[in-house]
Amino acid sequence: MDNTRWVCDKCSEYINTPEEGYVEWYRDNKSNKLHNFHIVHQTKECMYDEQRVFNNENSSTPGNHLFAFLGNDGLIRLLRLLGSEDLLDRQEVINLSLRLQVPSYDTGLNRFDEAWSKGYINGPINGVYYPSVGQIEDINNEL
Repeated sequence: MDNTRWVCDKCSEYINTPEEGYVEWYRDNKSNKLHNFHIVHQTKECMYDEQRVFNNENSSTPGNHLFAFLGNDGLIRLLRLLGSEDLLDRQEVINLSLRLQVPSYDTGLNRFDEAWSKGYINGPINGVYYPSVGQIEDINNEL
């Protein structure tokens, strides 16, 4: 099972190593609310355009290297985000946490709707799927 690949939210290509990836989000400059969490390649082409986001969304674009959100320390960092009063949508960070922490979750994510329609997994709860690791492995191998 491949647990070191993620799908870039910008270009939809694989991020093959943690060093290639970046996790970023918006911080609203007025309310300080955090939202629009992304996993992307650490390239200018895929990362948020900071100037455009500032001008059009009145937000900044904080973030960190993908590897900073992996393992035990990464889980603690994600849980800290999840507990933040500034978080606009907790489901966004729950989904981000699953994508980063659960092996092959991210590479199977685009098949979860089909797996649900075929009865392989339960439907989403507030827009987030919670299949078991075994179900994810089956989805990645069979669909």
